[in-house]
Amino acid sequence: MLIKKYITALVKFIIHLGGTIFVKPFLLVARYRAMKRIPENPKILYVSLAFRGDLVLTFPALRALRKRFPKSSITLWVREYNVPLTDLCPDIDKVESYDKFNLHGLGALLEYFPKNVHQGFINKIRRAGYDIYIDDSGYTFSALVGSLSNIPIRIGRNQQGFGFLYHYDFPYDYNRHLVKKKFTLLEPFGISILNESDILPKFNISNELVTRTLSKYELSNIRYFTCFPCAGWTAKNWQLDRFVSVVNEFSFYSNLTPVFLGGEKDKIIIDYIKDNVKSNYHILIGNTSIIESAAVVSRAEIHFGVDSVGTHLAAASNIRSLTLFGPTNPRLIAYLSDINIALRKKISCAPKPDKIYCRKNAGRSCSHISCMRELKKEDVLAVLIDLWDGKIKSKVIEV
Repeated sequence: MLIKKYITALVKFIIHLGGTIFVKPFLLVARYRAMKRIPENPKILYVSLAFRGDLVLTFPALRALRKRFPKSSITLWVREYNVPLTDLCPDIDKVESYDKFNLHGLGALLEYFPKNVHQGFINKIRRAGYDIYIDDSGYTFSALVGSLSNIPIRIGRNQQGFGFLYHYDFPYDYNRHLVKKKFTLLEPFGISILNESDILPKFNISNELVTRTLSKYELSNIRYFTCFPCAGWTAKNWQLDRFVSVVNEFSFYSNLTPVFLGGEKDKIIIDYIKDNVKSNYHILIGNTSIIESAAVVSRAEIHFGVDSVGTHLAAASNIRSLTLFGPTNPRLIAYLSDINIALRKKISCAPKPDKIYCRKNAGRSCSHISCMRELKKEDVLAVLIDLWDGKIKSKVIEV
Protein backbone atom coordinates (compact mmCIF):
# COMPACT_ATOMS: atom_id res chain seq x y z
CA MET A 1 0.00 0.00 0.00
CA LEU A 2 2.82 2.37 0.93
CA ILE A 3 4.72 1.51 -2.26
CA LYS A 4 1.62 2.24 -4.34
CA LYS A 5 1.29 5.62 -2.61
CA TYR A 6 4.87 6.59 -3.44
CA ILE A 7 4.57 5.39 -7.03
CA THR A 8 1.39 7.44 -7.48
CA ALA A 9 3.09 10.52 -6.05
CA LEU A 10 6.08 10.01 -8.36
CA VAL A 11 3.87 9.66 -11.44
CA LYS A 12 2.00 12.84 -10.52
CA PHE A 13 5.28 14.68 -10.07
CA ILE A 14 6.65 13.53 -13.43
CA ILE A 15 3.43 14.45 -15.26
CA HIS A 16 3.29 17.87 -13.64
CA LEU A 17 6.98 18.55 -14.22
CA GLY A 18 6.73 17.63 -17.90
CA GLY A 19 3.61 19.74 -18.36
CA THR A 20 5.16 22.67 -16.54
CA ILE A 21 8.20 22.59 -18.84
CA PHE A 22 6.53 21.97 -22.19
CA VAL A 23 2.97 23.32 -21.84
CA LYS A 24 2.87 25.94 -19.11
CA PRO A 25 5.00 28.62 -20.85
CA PHE A 26 2.45 28.89 -23.67
CA LEU A 27 -0.40 29.19 -21.16
CA LEU A 28 1.39 31.96 -19.27
CA VAL A 29 1.57 34.04 -22.45
CA ALA A 30 -2.09 33.33 -23.20
CA ARG A 31 -3.00 34.18 -19.60
CA TYR A 32 -1.48 37.63 -19.84
CA ARG A 33 -3.53 38.41 -22.93
CA ALA A 34 -6.77 36.84 -21.68
CA MET A 35 -6.78 38.68 -18.36
CA LYS A 36 -6.71 41.97 -20.25
CA ARG A 37 -9.73 40.94 -22.31
CA ILE A 38 -12.17 39.81 -19.63
CA PRO A 39 -15.58 41.10 -20.72
CA GLU A 40 -17.75 43.15 -18.39
CA ASN A 41 -20.31 40.34 -18.34
CA PRO A 42 -18.19 37.16 -18.43
CA LYS A 43 -19.65 33.67 -18.62
CA ILE A 44 -18.16 31.72 -15.72
CA LEU A 45 -18.16 27.97 -15.11
CA TYR A 46 -17.35 27.08 -11.50
CA VAL A 47 -16.57 23.41 -10.87
CA SER A 48 -17.39 21.95 -7.45
CA LEU A 49 -17.49 18.15 -7.58
CA ALA A 50 -17.47 17.84 -3.80
CA PHE A 51 -19.49 16.29 -1.02
CA ARG A 52 -22.72 17.97 0.04
CA GLY A 53 -21.25 19.82 3.02
CA ASP A 54 -18.24 20.93 0.98
CA LEU A 55 -20.55 22.35 -1.66
CA VAL A 56 -22.20 24.57 0.96
CA LEU A 57 -18.73 25.82 1.84
CA THR A 58 -18.39 26.94 -1.79
CA PHE A 59 -21.27 29.42 -1.55
CA PRO A 60 -19.20 32.27 -0.01
CA ALA A 61 -16.72 32.08 -2.91
CA LEU A 62 -19.58 32.22 -5.40
CA ARG A 63 -20.99 35.25 -3.61
CA ALA A 64 -17.61 36.99 -3.80
CA LEU A 65 -17.35 36.10 -7.49
CA ARG A 66 -20.78 37.60 -8.14
CA LYS A 67 -19.79 40.76 -6.29
CA ARG A 68 -16.63 41.07 -8.40
CA PHE A 69 -18.52 40.44 -11.67
CA PRO A 70 -22.09 41.64 -10.99
CA LYS A 71 -23.15 41.31 -14.65
CA SER A 72 -21.68 37.84 -15.09
CA SER A 73 -23.50 34.60 -15.82
CA ILE A 74 -22.33 31.94 -13.36
CA THR A 75 -22.87 28.24 -13.99
CA LEU A 76 -22.10 25.74 -11.24
CA TRP A 77 -21.00 22.23 -12.24
CA VAL A 78 -21.83 19.73 -9.48
CA ARG A 79 -22.46 16.05 -8.97
CA GLU A 80 -25.93 14.79 -9.79
CA TYR A 81 -26.92 14.21 -6.15
CA ASN A 82 -25.97 17.79 -5.26
CA VAL A 83 -28.25 19.46 -7.81
CA PRO A 84 -31.11 20.05 -5.30
CA LEU A 85 -28.66 21.76 -2.93
CA THR A 86 -27.88 24.41 -5.54
CA ASP A 87 -31.38 25.84 -5.05
CA LEU A 88 -30.05 27.33 -1.82
CA CYS A 89 -27.40 29.41 -3.59
CA PRO A 90 -28.63 32.84 -4.74
CA ASP A 91 -25.46 33.65 -6.69
CA ILE A 92 -25.66 31.21 -9.59
CA ASP A 93 -27.65 31.38 -12.81
CA LYS A 94 -27.41 27.82 -14.12
CA VAL A 95 -26.46 24.35 -12.95
CA GLU A 96 -24.53 21.71 -14.86
CA SER A 97 -24.35 18.14 -13.57
CA TYR A 98 -22.02 15.43 -14.81
CA ASP A 99 -20.21 12.88 -12.69
CA LYS A 100 -19.84 9.82 -14.92
CA PHE A 101 -16.07 9.95 -15.01
CA ASN A 102 -13.17 8.14 -13.40
CA LEU A 103 -11.92 9.91 -10.28
CA HIS A 104 -8.40 8.56 -10.70
CA GLY A 105 -5.94 10.46 -12.87
CA LEU A 106 -4.77 7.79 -15.30
CA GLY A 107 -8.23 6.25 -15.38
CA ALA A 108 -9.68 9.53 -16.61
CA LEU A 109 -7.03 9.71 -19.35
CA LEU A 110 -7.77 6.18 -20.51
CA GLU A 111 -11.49 6.95 -20.56
CA TYR A 112 -11.02 9.94 -22.79
CA PHE A 113 -8.20 9.35 -25.25
CA PRO A 114 -8.71 5.74 -26.42
CA LYS A 115 -12.49 5.67 -25.97
CA ASN A 116 -13.56 9.29 -26.34
CA VAL A 117 -16.32 8.57 -23.81
CA HIS A 118 -16.91 12.14 -22.68
CA GLN A 119 -16.66 14.04 -25.95
CA GLY A 120 -20.36 14.91 -25.92
CA PHE A 121 -20.07 16.66 -22.58
CA ILE A 122 -16.87 18.44 -23.58
CA ASN A 123 -18.52 19.65 -26.79
CA LYS A 124 -21.42 20.98 -24.72
CA ILE A 125 -19.07 22.98 -22.51
CA ARG A 126 -17.14 24.27 -25.53
CA ARG A 127 -20.31 25.43 -27.28
CA ALA A 128 -21.43 27.31 -24.16
CA GLY A 129 -18.63 29.81 -24.77
CA TYR A 130 -17.39 30.31 -21.22
CA ASP A 131 -14.84 33.04 -20.57
CA ILE A 132 -13.63 31.82 -17.17
CA TYR A 133 -13.25 28.29 -15.80
CA ILE A 134 -12.68 27.88 -12.05
CA ASP A 135 -12.06 24.28 -11.01
CA ASP A 136 -12.24 23.71 -7.27
CA SER A 137 -11.94 19.93 -7.68
CA GLY A 138 -8.54 19.33 -9.22
CA TYR A 139 -9.47 16.06 -10.91
CA THR A 140 -7.70 15.02 -14.08
CA PHE A 141 -11.04 14.90 -15.87
CA SER A 142 -12.11 18.41 -14.87
CA ALA A 143 -8.68 19.75 -15.86
CA LEU A 144 -9.06 18.09 -19.27
CA VAL A 145 -12.57 19.48 -19.75
CA GLY A 146 -11.41 23.05 -19.21
CA SER A 147 -8.43 22.62 -21.51
CA LEU A 148 -10.22 20.76 -24.32
CA SER A 149 -13.08 23.27 -24.19
CA ASN A 150 -10.62 26.08 -25.01
CA ILE A 151 -11.86 28.35 -22.22
CA PRO A 152 -9.64 31.49 -22.27
CA ILE A 153 -9.00 31.73 -18.52
CA ARG A 154 -8.66 28.51 -16.53
CA ILE A 155 -7.95 28.39 -12.80
CA GLY A 156 -7.67 25.20 -10.79
CA ARG A 157 -5.89 22.93 -8.35
CA ASN A 158 -3.05 20.56 -8.97
CA GLN A 159 -4.49 17.52 -7.19
CA GLN A 160 -3.68 14.75 -9.68
CA GLY A 161 -0.70 16.18 -11.54
CA PHE A 162 -2.52 18.04 -14.32
CA GLY A 163 -2.42 21.52 -12.83
CA PHE A 164 -0.25 22.63 -15.76
CA LEU A 165 -3.42 22.67 -17.91
CA TYR A 166 -4.67 25.73 -16.01
CA HIS A 167 -3.50 29.27 -16.64
CA TYR A 168 -3.37 29.66 -12.86
CA ASP A 169 -2.81 26.52 -10.80
CA PHE A 170 -2.73 26.25 -7.04
CA PRO A 171 -1.60 23.36 -4.83
CA TYR A 172 -4.32 21.14 -3.42
CA ASP A 173 -3.76 22.21 0.18
CA TYR A 174 -5.63 19.79 2.44
CA ASN A 175 -4.73 21.69 5.57
CA ARG A 176 -6.35 25.10 5.19
CA HIS A 177 -9.88 26.00 6.15
CA LEU A 178 -12.02 24.81 3.26
CA VAL A 179 -13.65 28.19 2.66
CA LYS A 180 -10.34 30.04 2.69
CA LYS A 181 -8.88 27.44 0.34
CA LYS A 182 -11.65 28.14 -2.15
CA PHE A 183 -10.94 31.87 -2.02
CA THR A 184 -7.36 31.28 -3.20
CA LEU A 185 -8.80 30.39 -6.62
CA LEU A 186 -10.26 33.90 -6.83
CA GLU A 187 -7.01 35.72 -6.11
CA PRO A 188 -6.24 36.35 -9.82
CA PHE A 189 -9.30 38.63 -9.84
CA GLY A 190 -8.23 40.53 -6.72
CA ILE A 191 -10.80 38.79 -4.51
CA SER A 192 -9.91 38.06 -0.89
CA ILE A 193 -11.56 37.55 2.49
CA LEU A 194 -11.92 40.91 4.20
CA ASN A 195 -13.80 39.87 7.35
CA GLU A 196 -15.31 36.80 8.99
CA SER A 197 -18.76 37.46 7.53
CA ASP A 198 -17.29 36.81 4.08
CA ILE A 199 -16.91 33.11 4.83
CA LEU A 200 -20.51 32.51 5.94
CA PRO A 201 -22.94 31.15 3.34
CA LYS A 202 -26.18 32.96 2.65
CA PHE A 203 -29.10 30.82 1.57
CA ASN A 204 -31.88 31.52 -0.86
CA ILE A 205 -34.73 30.79 1.56
CA SER A 206 -37.82 32.99 1.46
CA ASN A 207 -40.24 33.50 4.33
CA GLU A 208 -42.92 32.06 2.10
CA LEU A 209 -40.94 28.84 1.67
CA VAL A 210 -40.34 28.58 5.41
CA THR A 211 -44.02 29.13 6.21
CA ARG A 212 -45.12 26.59 3.63
CA THR A 213 -42.58 24.00 4.82
CA LEU A 214 -43.42 24.34 8.50
CA SER A 215 -47.10 24.05 7.70
CA LYS A 216 -46.53 20.98 5.53
CA TYR A 217 -44.73 19.14 8.33
CA GLU A 218 -46.94 20.48 11.16
CA LEU A 219 -44.18 22.48 12.82
CA SER A 220 -45.76 25.93 12.66
CA ASN A 221 -46.98 26.11 16.23
CA ILE A 222 -44.33 24.24 18.17
CA ARG A 223 -40.92 25.08 19.59
CA TYR A 224 -38.43 22.52 18.40
CA PHE A 225 -34.77 21.64 17.96
CA THR A 226 -33.35 19.85 14.93
CA CYS A 227 -31.32 16.65 15.12
CA PHE A 228 -28.99 15.26 12.44
CA PRO A 229 -27.87 11.83 13.73
CA CYS A 230 -26.20 10.65 10.49
CA ALA A 231 -23.27 11.94 8.44
CA GLY A 232 -22.02 11.29 4.93
CA TRP A 233 -19.86 8.41 6.09
CA THR A 234 -20.27 6.20 9.12
CA ALA A 235 -16.95 7.08 10.78
CA LYS A 236 -18.42 10.48 11.65
CA ASN A 237 -21.52 9.01 13.31
CA TRP A 238 -21.97 8.75 17.07
CA GLN A 239 -23.59 5.69 18.61
CA LEU A 240 -27.32 6.01 17.97
CA ASP A 241 -28.35 4.89 21.46
CA ARG A 242 -26.27 7.65 23.03
CA PHE A 243 -27.50 10.21 20.53
CA VAL A 244 -31.14 9.39 21.26
CA SER A 245 -30.49 9.36 25.00
CA VAL A 246 -29.10 12.91 24.82
CA VAL A 247 -32.08 13.98 22.70
CA ASN A 248 -34.47 12.58 25.32
CA GLU A 249 -32.84 14.32 28.25
CA PHE A 250 -32.34 17.62 26.45
CA SER A 251 -35.93 17.62 25.22
CA PHE A 252 -37.11 17.18 28.82
CA TYR A 253 -34.75 19.92 30.07
CA SER A 254 -35.56 22.49 27.37
CA ASN A 255 -39.21 21.58 26.76
CA LEU A 256 -38.46 21.50 23.03
CA THR A 257 -39.73 18.95 20.51
CA PRO A 258 -37.00 17.02 18.66
CA VAL A 259 -37.23 17.06 14.85
CA PHE A 260 -35.08 14.42 13.17
CA LEU A 261 -33.66 15.19 9.72
CA GLY A 262 -31.58 13.17 7.30
CA GLY A 263 -31.37 11.64 3.86
CA GLU A 264 -33.04 8.69 2.21
CA LYS A 265 -30.29 6.28 3.24
CA ASP A 266 -30.75 7.25 6.89
CA LYS A 267 -34.25 5.79 7.05
CA ILE A 268 -32.85 2.61 8.57
CA ILE A 269 -32.70 4.33 11.97
CA ILE A 270 -36.35 5.45 12.02
CA ASP A 271 -37.67 2.40 13.84
CA TYR A 272 -35.07 2.81 16.58
CA ILE A 273 -36.04 6.45 17.04
CA LYS A 274 -39.73 5.58 17.25
CA ASP A 275 -39.07 2.91 19.85
CA ASN A 276 -36.72 4.95 22.04
CA VAL A 277 -37.60 8.64 21.91
CA LYS A 278 -39.75 9.34 24.96
CA SER A 279 -41.15 12.78 24.15
CA ASN A 280 -43.28 13.96 21.27
CA TYR A 281 -41.18 13.99 18.13
CA HIS A 282 -41.24 14.59 14.39
CA ILE A 283 -39.28 12.31 12.08
CA LEU A 284 -38.63 13.91 8.70
CA ILE A 285 -35.71 11.67 7.72
CA GLY A 286 -35.89 10.93 4.01
CA ASN A 287 -39.03 13.04 3.56
CA THR A 288 -37.71 16.57 3.14
CA SER A 289 -35.80 17.99 0.23
CA ILE A 290 -32.54 19.70 1.13
CA ILE A 291 -34.13 23.12 0.75
CA GLU A 292 -37.00 22.06 3.03
CA SER A 293 -34.46 20.81 5.57
CA ALA A 294 -32.78 24.21 5.44
CA ALA A 295 -36.15 25.88 6.01
CA VAL A 296 -36.84 23.66 9.03
CA VAL A 297 -33.39 24.31 10.52
CA SER A 298 -33.76 28.06 9.97
CA ARG A 299 -36.59 28.21 12.52
CA ALA A 300 -35.16 25.80 15.09
CA GLU A 301 -34.33 26.95 18.60
CA ILE A 302 -31.08 24.98 18.50
CA HIS A 303 -29.43 22.33 16.33
CA PHE A 304 -27.70 19.13 17.47
CA GLY A 305 -25.93 16.64 15.26
CA VAL A 306 -22.81 15.05 13.87
CA ASP A 307 -20.53 16.59 11.26
CA SER A 308 -22.93 16.86 8.32
CA VAL A 309 -24.65 19.37 6.09
CA GLY A 310 -27.00 20.19 8.98
CA THR A 311 -24.12 21.92 10.76
CA HIS A 312 -23.66 24.33 7.85
CA LEU A 313 -27.41 24.90 7.52
CA ALA A 314 -27.58 25.99 11.15
CA ALA A 315 -24.58 28.31 10.90
CA ALA A 316 -25.94 29.95 7.76
CA SER A 317 -29.24 30.63 9.52
CA ASN A 318 -27.53 31.93 12.68
CA ILE A 319 -29.03 29.10 14.72
CA ARG A 320 -27.27 27.82 17.82
CA SER A 321 -25.66 24.48 17.12
CA LEU A 322 -23.61 21.76 18.77
CA THR A 323 -21.79 19.44 16.39
CA LEU A 324 -19.92 16.28 17.36
CA PHE A 325 -16.59 15.88 15.59
CA GLY A 326 -14.30 12.87 15.45
CA PRO A 327 -12.06 12.10 12.45
CA THR A 328 -12.36 15.62 11.00
CA ASN A 329 -11.00 18.91 12.30
CA PRO A 330 -13.75 21.45 13.11
CA ARG A 331 -11.33 24.37 12.96
CA LEU A 332 -10.71 23.70 9.28
CA ILE A 333 -14.07 22.51 7.94
CA ALA A 334 -16.80 24.17 10.02
CA TYR A 335 -18.26 27.60 10.69
CA LEU A 336 -17.46 28.24 14.34
CA SER A 337 -18.78 31.13 16.39
CA ASP A 338 -20.00 31.96 19.87
CA ILE A 339 -23.19 30.04 19.10
CA ASN A 340 -21.90 27.39 16.66
CA ILE A 341 -19.89 25.03 18.83
CA ALA A 342 -17.84 21.93 18.09
CA LEU A 343 -17.36 19.12 20.60
CA ARG A 344 -14.65 16.50 20.18
CA LYS A 345 -12.90 13.82 22.19
CA LYS A 346 -9.39 14.64 23.31
CA ILE A 347 -7.56 11.64 21.92
CA SER A 348 -4.07 11.03 20.54
CA CYS A 349 -5.21 9.96 17.06
CA ALA A 350 -7.50 12.96 16.51
CA PRO A 351 -6.62 15.28 13.61
CA LYS A 352 -3.64 17.51 14.35
CA PRO A 353 -4.31 21.26 14.58
CA ASP A 354 -3.09 21.86 11.02
CA LYS A 355 -4.70 18.76 9.46
CA ILE A 356 -8.26 18.41 8.16
CA TYR A 357 -8.40 14.65 8.65
CA CYS A 358 -7.00 12.11 11.05
CA ARG A 359 -4.31 9.75 9.78
CA LYS A 360 -6.87 7.04 8.99
CA ASN A 361 -8.38 8.71 5.91
CA ALA A 362 -10.90 10.69 7.96
CA GLY A 363 -11.76 7.53 9.87
CA ARG A 364 -12.84 5.56 6.83
CA SER A 365 -9.94 3.13 7.24
CA CYS A 366 -9.99 3.14 11.06
CA SER A 367 -10.90 -0.06 12.89
CA HIS A 368 -11.93 1.50 16.21
CA ILE A 369 -13.22 5.08 15.65
CA SER A 370 -12.32 5.84 19.27
CA CYS A 371 -12.76 9.57 18.65
CA MET A 372 -16.52 8.99 18.43
CA ARG A 373 -16.99 5.86 20.52
CA GLU A 374 -15.31 7.36 23.57
CA LEU A 375 -17.58 10.42 23.60
CA LYS A 376 -19.73 10.02 26.70
CA LYS A 377 -23.38 11.01 26.61
CA GLU A 378 -23.01 12.83 29.95
CA ASP A 379 -20.35 15.12 28.47
CA VAL A 380 -22.36 15.79 25.33
CA LEU A 381 -25.54 16.53 27.26
CA ALA A 382 -23.72 18.89 29.62
CA VAL A 383 -22.30 20.93 26.74
CA LEU A 384 -25.65 21.00 24.93
CA ILE A 385 -27.39 22.29 28.06
CA ASP A 386 -24.67 24.89 28.61
CA LEU A 387 -25.10 26.08 25.02
CA TRP A 388 -28.85 26.33 25.56
CA ASP A 389 -28.30 28.28 28.78
CA GLY A 390 -25.75 30.62 27.16
CA LYS A 391 -22.80 29.46 29.24
CA ILE A 392 -20.42 28.34 26.49
CA LYS A 393 -17.15 30.29 26.27
CA SER A 394 -15.17 28.26 23.73
CA LYS A 395 -15.86 27.51 20.06
CA VAL A 396 -14.18 24.09 20.22
CA ILE A 397 -14.61 22.01 23.37
CA GLU A 398 -12.51 18.94 24.06
CA VAL A 399 -13.55 16.41 26.69
